[in-house]
Amino acid sequence: MILLSPVQCLQIAFYLIHTLSVAGEASKDHCDHAIYGIPKYSACVNLLYGHRHKTGIFNIDDDQHGFFLPYFGDKAQFTVDQWRHRVTLPEVWQNHACKIALLVKESPTGGFTTDSGSWADIANRGRALIDDCLLTRRVANRGGGVGSAGTHGRLSIVVYEWGSGFDHAINRGVKPGGPVAVGWNETMLDSRAGGRSGNMSYA
Repeated sequence: MILLSPVQCLQIAFYLIHTLSVAGEASKDHCDHAIYGIPKYSACVNLLYGHRHKTGIFNIDDDQHGFFLPYFGDKAQFTVDQWRHRVTLPEVWQNHACKIALLVKESPTGGFTTDSGSWADIANRGRALIDDCLLTRRVANRGGGVGSAGTHGRLSIVVYEWGSGFDHAINRGVKPGGPVAVGWNETMLDSRAGGRSGNMSYA
């Protein structure tokens, strides 16, 4: 059995998000139970839409938002309404049998990506991801996964199981100043500008 350090786990997780999202242009999703585990479909739907549609990511609010890493968002990139309702990432939601993370990506021009959209858009993208990864694939290929999210597809939405390799990596990454992405050359990138760099939400 190979044991990986926490930094190696995070490097692998974000490297795979980057590499597989670029390689999987056809579906835009990458599903892999070895990395993301096998979250429970109904629990993931509950995180996305809530119980009887009263809670969940879909129902957070009806506003348009700007999404970015603290200190990496520029007001000029967003409308007045998106900036007023800006959200700093990463965001992680969890319940007893599923976890969902919304993350930035490394920008090809340096720094980190930003994007905009509504919580309803994010939830619907998450639903498409879990339908693809947990329902439509053969049983042997089912598992959590990652796909692009946001109006321009510049964010990553990840659906994963408690205790998966990705879970261990992201738990270390949402700490202030902790790693939040991996670079093109597999080096760790972090948000050492300070401030809040991760939020945990429970359903």
